[in-house]
Amino acid sequence: MIDKLGPMLKYSDKALWRAARSRLSATESSRLENLNYKCQKFGSLTPNEVQEQNTLIAKYEEAVLIRAKALYLLQQRGHDITTLLKIRSK
Repeated sequence: MIDKLGPMLKYSDKALWRAARSRLSATESSRLENLNYKCQKFGSLTPNEVQEQNTLIAKYEEAVLIRAKALYLLQQRGHDITTLLKIRSK
């Protein structure tokens, strides 16, 4: 993961804005939400579902780190990032 963060120092502002807006796909986000709900409701998942959930969680965490680094770099370069910091409602 850290291997992906280091090169971001060389990203153009346009690439950083794109990274700052990146998210899991709607399909991945929905699937992770469903797996989390199933785990909470029934107390367990199948081994395949656990593996899928772990993979999606790792992708989510990676996306969060990339967004945070992109926002930090954009702010360091003097950009106003407040619009991306506002909490979005569903």
